[in-house]
Amino acid sequence: MVLGALVVLVVGFILFNTFRNRDAQPQITQQAAQTQTPQEGQVPQGVGGTYKVAKGDTLWSIAEANYGSGYNWTDIAEANKLSNPGSIEEGQELTLPEVVAKAQTATQQVVQAQPTISPPSPTLPTTISSESYTVVPGDHLWGIAVRAYGDGYQWVKIWHANKATIANHPDLIFVGQTLTIPREATK
Repeated sequence: MVLGALVVLVVGFILFNTFRNRDAQPQITQQAAQTQTPQEGQVPQGVGGTYKVAKGDTLWSIAEANYGSGYNWTDIAEANKLSNPGSIEEGQELTLPEVVAKAQTATQQVVQAQPTISPPSPTLPTTISSESYTVVPGDHLWGIAVRAYGDGYQWVKIWHANKATIANHPDLIFVGQTLTIPREATK
Protein backbone atom coordinates (compact mmCIF):
# COMPACT_ATOMS: atom_id res chain seq x y z
CA MET A 1 0.00 0.00 0.00
CA VAL A 2 2.83 2.37 0.89
CA LEU A 3 4.63 1.41 -2.30
CA GLY A 4 1.49 2.14 -4.33
CA ALA A 5 1.14 5.57 -2.72
CA LEU A 6 4.80 6.26 -3.42
CA VAL A 7 4.38 5.28 -7.07
CA VAL A 8 1.35 7.59 -7.39
CA LEU A 9 3.33 10.46 -5.83
CA VAL A 10 6.31 9.90 -8.13
CA VAL A 11 4.10 9.67 -11.23
CA GLY A 12 2.21 12.79 -10.10
CA PHE A 13 5.46 14.65 -9.58
CA ILE A 14 6.75 13.62 -12.99
CA LEU A 15 3.51 14.64 -14.70
CA PHE A 16 3.43 17.94 -12.82
CA ASN A 17 6.98 18.77 -13.94
CA THR A 18 6.25 17.62 -17.48
CA PHE A 19 3.18 19.81 -17.82
CA ARG A 20 4.38 22.73 -15.67
CA ASN A 21 5.99 24.55 -18.58
CA ARG A 22 4.10 22.85 -21.39
CA ASP A 23 2.03 25.92 -22.21
CA ALA A 24 4.78 28.42 -21.60
CA GLN A 25 5.81 30.07 -24.81
CA PRO A 26 9.27 31.54 -25.24
CA GLN A 27 9.23 35.32 -25.33
CA ILE A 28 10.97 37.24 -28.06
CA THR A 29 12.75 40.36 -26.87
CA GLN A 30 13.12 43.42 -29.06
CA GLN A 31 16.91 42.97 -29.11
CA ALA A 32 16.61 39.37 -30.29
CA ALA A 33 14.05 40.34 -32.93
CA GLN A 34 16.31 43.00 -34.41
CA THR A 35 19.32 40.73 -34.82
CA GLN A 36 19.70 38.66 -37.97
CA THR A 37 19.58 34.91 -37.63
CA PRO A 38 23.26 33.94 -37.55
CA GLN A 39 24.69 31.50 -40.03
CA GLU A 40 25.86 28.09 -38.86
CA GLY A 41 29.56 28.16 -37.98
CA GLN A 42 29.70 31.92 -37.33
CA VAL A 43 29.79 33.77 -34.02
CA PRO A 44 26.57 35.82 -33.91
CA GLN A 45 26.94 39.60 -33.66
CA GLY A 46 26.13 41.06 -30.25
CA VAL A 47 26.31 37.72 -28.43
CA GLY A 48 28.17 37.73 -25.18
CA GLY A 49 27.51 39.30 -21.84
CA THR A 50 24.52 38.29 -19.78
CA TYR A 51 20.89 37.42 -20.36
CA LYS A 52 18.12 37.80 -17.78
CA VAL A 53 15.73 34.83 -17.91
CA ALA A 54 12.12 35.81 -18.66
CA LYS A 55 8.98 33.86 -17.79
CA GLY A 56 8.63 30.85 -20.11
CA ASP A 57 12.26 30.88 -21.23
CA THR A 58 14.16 27.65 -21.72
CA LEU A 59 17.81 27.25 -22.59
CA TRP A 60 16.67 26.13 -26.04
CA SER A 61 14.57 29.27 -26.63
CA ILE A 62 17.36 31.53 -25.32
CA ALA A 63 19.86 29.81 -27.62
CA GLU A 64 17.52 30.15 -30.62
CA ALA A 65 16.94 33.86 -29.92
CA ASN A 66 20.65 34.62 -29.52
CA TYR A 67 22.44 32.09 -31.74
CA GLY A 68 19.74 31.07 -34.21
CA SER A 69 20.21 27.49 -33.02
CA GLY A 70 18.60 25.78 -30.06
CA TYR A 71 21.51 23.37 -30.07
CA ASN A 72 23.67 26.11 -28.51
CA TRP A 73 21.80 25.52 -25.24
CA THR A 74 24.64 23.21 -24.26
CA ASP A 75 27.13 26.08 -24.58
CA ILE A 76 24.98 28.27 -22.31
CA ALA A 77 24.61 25.46 -19.77
CA GLU A 78 28.36 24.81 -19.78
CA ALA A 79 29.30 28.51 -19.50
CA ASN A 80 27.00 28.85 -16.47
CA LYS A 81 27.99 25.50 -14.90
CA LEU A 82 24.32 24.53 -14.58
CA SER A 83 23.92 21.24 -12.75
CA ASN A 84 20.30 20.96 -13.97
CA PRO A 85 19.94 22.72 -17.34
CA GLY A 86 16.21 21.97 -17.41
CA SER A 87 15.64 24.16 -14.38
CA ILE A 88 16.25 27.85 -14.91
CA GLU A 89 14.26 30.52 -13.10
CA GLU A 90 12.72 33.82 -14.11
CA GLY A 91 15.11 36.66 -13.26
CA GLN A 92 18.19 34.42 -13.27
CA GLU A 93 21.24 36.01 -14.96
CA LEU A 94 22.94 33.76 -17.51
CA THR A 95 26.25 34.33 -19.24
CA LEU A 96 26.03 34.02 -23.03
CA PRO A 97 29.38 32.74 -24.33
CA GLU A 98 30.85 33.94 -27.61
CA VAL A 99 30.69 30.67 -29.54
CA VAL A 100 29.83 29.72 -33.10
CA ALA A 101 26.22 29.04 -34.01
CA LYS A 102 25.36 25.38 -34.48
CA ALA A 103 22.83 23.99 -36.97
CA GLN A 104 20.08 26.57 -37.47
CA THR A 105 16.78 25.74 -35.78
CA ALA A 106 15.24 29.22 -35.59
CA THR A 107 13.46 30.89 -38.44
CA GLN A 108 13.65 34.64 -38.76
CA GLN A 109 10.59 36.16 -37.14
CA VAL A 110 8.89 39.45 -37.93
CA VAL A 111 8.27 41.31 -34.70
CA GLN A 112 6.83 44.78 -34.21
CA ALA A 113 8.73 47.22 -32.02
CA GLN A 114 7.40 46.17 -28.64
CA PRO A 115 9.43 45.26 -25.58
CA THR A 116 7.97 41.76 -25.35
CA ILE A 117 5.60 39.72 -27.48
CA SER A 118 3.63 36.82 -26.06
CA PRO A 119 1.30 34.72 -28.15
CA PRO A 120 -2.25 34.54 -26.82
CA SER A 121 -2.87 31.63 -24.53
CA PRO A 122 -5.95 29.48 -24.90
CA THR A 123 -8.75 30.30 -22.51
CA LEU A 124 -9.41 27.35 -20.25
CA PRO A 125 -12.66 27.05 -18.32
CA THR A 126 -12.19 27.97 -14.68
CA THR A 127 -14.25 25.13 -13.22
CA ILE A 128 -15.60 21.86 -14.53
CA SER A 129 -18.86 20.80 -12.93
CA SER A 130 -20.25 18.31 -15.46
CA GLU A 131 -19.64 14.57 -15.66
CA SER A 132 -17.87 14.88 -19.02
CA TYR A 133 -15.35 17.31 -20.41
CA THR A 134 -14.02 17.98 -23.91
CA VAL A 135 -10.27 18.61 -24.05
CA VAL A 136 -9.15 22.03 -25.34
CA PRO A 137 -5.63 23.21 -26.28
CA GLY A 138 -3.36 23.44 -23.25
CA ASP A 139 -5.22 20.84 -21.21
CA HIS A 140 -3.59 18.07 -19.18
CA LEU A 141 -5.05 15.71 -16.60
CA TRP A 142 -3.54 17.59 -13.66
CA GLY A 143 -5.13 20.88 -14.76
CA ILE A 144 -8.47 19.22 -15.50
CA ALA A 145 -8.44 17.64 -12.03
CA VAL A 146 -7.69 21.02 -10.44
CA ARG A 147 -10.66 22.57 -12.26
CA ALA A 148 -12.97 19.59 -11.63
CA TYR A 149 -12.05 18.71 -8.04
CA GLY A 150 -9.88 21.54 -6.77
CA ASP A 151 -7.03 19.03 -6.37
CA GLY A 152 -4.52 18.14 -9.08
CA TYR A 153 -3.68 14.84 -7.42
CA GLN A 154 -7.14 13.62 -8.38
CA TRP A 155 -5.97 13.28 -12.00
CA VAL A 156 -5.73 9.56 -11.29
CA LYS A 157 -9.54 9.36 -10.93
CA ILE A 158 -9.97 10.84 -14.39
CA TRP A 159 -7.31 8.55 -15.82
CA HIS A 160 -8.95 5.43 -14.34
CA ALA A 161 -12.38 6.48 -15.62
CA ASN A 162 -10.96 6.95 -19.13
CA LYS A 163 -8.48 4.07 -19.40
CA ALA A 164 -10.22 2.78 -22.52
CA THR A 165 -9.24 5.92 -24.45
CA ILE A 166 -6.13 7.02 -22.55
CA ALA A 167 -4.65 3.52 -22.03
CA ASN A 168 -1.20 3.51 -20.44
CA HIS A 169 -0.36 7.06 -21.51
CA PRO A 170 -2.02 9.54 -19.12
CA ASP A 171 0.17 12.27 -20.60
CA LEU A 172 -1.45 11.81 -24.03
CA ILE A 173 -4.83 13.46 -24.27
CA PHE A 174 -5.99 15.16 -27.42
CA VAL A 175 -7.93 18.30 -28.29
CA GLY A 176 -11.57 17.35 -28.90
CA GLN A 177 -11.34 14.15 -26.84
CA THR A 178 -14.27 13.77 -24.42
CA LEU A 179 -13.30 12.60 -20.94
CA THR A 180 -15.54 11.21 -18.23
CA ILE A 181 -15.20 13.18 -14.99
CA PRO A 182 -16.19 10.83 -12.17
CA ARG A 183 -18.38 12.41 -9.50
CA GLU A 184 -19.05 10.98 -6.07
CA ALA A 185 -22.62 9.77 -5.63
CA THR A 186 -24.62 12.27 -3.55
CA LYS A 187 -26.92 10.97 -0.86
